[in-house]
Amino acid sequence: ENCDEIADNAAHVWSDVTYEWTDTTTVKATRTCTVCDWEETETVNTTSEQTKDPTCTEKGETTYTAAFSNPAFETQTKTEADVEAGTHDLTHHPRVEPTTTKDGNIETWECETCGKLFADENGTTEISPDDTVLPALPVYAFTGDGDAEWTKGSGKPLAFTAKRSLDDGETFERFLGVEVDGKEVDARYYDATQGSVNLELKAAYLETLSAGAHKLKLLFTDGDVETTFTVKEAETTKPAEPTAKPAEPTAKPAGGPGAPDTGDALNVPLFALVFLFSVTVFCFTRKKRREEARSRA
Repeated sequence: ENCDEIADNAAHVWSDVTYEWTDTTTVKATRTCTVCDWEETETVNTTSEQTKDPTCTEKGETTYTAAFSNPAFETQTKTEADVEAGTHDLTHHPRVEPTTTKDGNIETWECETCGKLFADENGTTEISPDDTVLPALPVYAFTGDGDAEWTKGSGKPLAFTAKRSLDDGETFERFLGVEVDGKEVDARYYDATQGSVNLELKAAYLETLSAGAHKLKLLFTDGDVETTFTVKEAETTKPAEPTAKPAEPTAKPAGGPGAPDTGDALNVPLFALVFLFSVTVFCFTRKKRREEARSRA
């Protein structure tokens, strides 16, 4: 007996219902009798509803529904992520140059919705926060008291040492060159060695500089440092001064002014005594001669 001859459809032995989606617009439901191969179908259009809003990073979703009139067919639903993602709500952050005490940052754009950072205004090149940092600048400084002096004709070099406040081990590899008074100094006129940066200006170069103050600048890949030094004229040699004056004579030489110096000092008391003795003898002799003359008369 065939199923066609049975008035009651319940006599059919139905297979499982299959549902065939055509894109997201229509759905076809089908069931087949396993006895007589009778096929029962129904095709319906879908309805749609957006069930998830898009974000700046994810698409939104739409749920499609197919409702059948045949109670044998169950309502079908299907969800698709087919709503295009929205654009980023970008805030511009300008470039900030670093200082010696504070990090800077590159120019960036930040999405206020998802918090992501981008290197371009269209929000297509995403970068990490670490990639935005411009490290604080190091400070270069000369050691010592400064105001170095060099004297022409000394033949000696003039030495300086410069250090870096951050990672001093990198000081020498970042060294570029030397300027004096704003002019580049040829490398043959100085020696630079590692240990921070130990610099010696050669005497042959220093001799070419005028006497007076000069400005020295050391150049690095990430900064520079300046100091001053003074070039002095060569020192002149003065004749040696006598250590002591000759002793003055204690008395004038005999013979009066203008007389040659005999080296004998005048004995005043002895001279007076001889003079008095001579006068006495002279007077005595004269008196005696007078008395003799009278007695003859």
